[in-house]
Amino acid sequence: MNYKIRITDEAEHEILNAKNWYEEQQTGLGKSFSATIKEHINQLKDPTVEHKIVFKNVRRVLTKRFPFVIYYTRD
Repeated sequence: MNYKIRITDEAEHEILNAKNWYEEQQTGLGKSFSATIKEHINQLKDPTVEHKIVFKNVRRVLTKRFPFVIYYTRD
């Protein structure tokens, strides 16, 4: 069984802003950022993947290449 991923509008907005910022810093870096985020988010579909709980049932993923954090819950 895989989990369904739902990304909030606020999170979508933050990801897009970060992608645009990285692209302004260096051509192609925004695309690389987006690919990294998508990879991490897709890994969350796997029920065997778990990260540290940081508050109640909220977990977080620290991306390795970019200073970006993904917070998620499993309901």
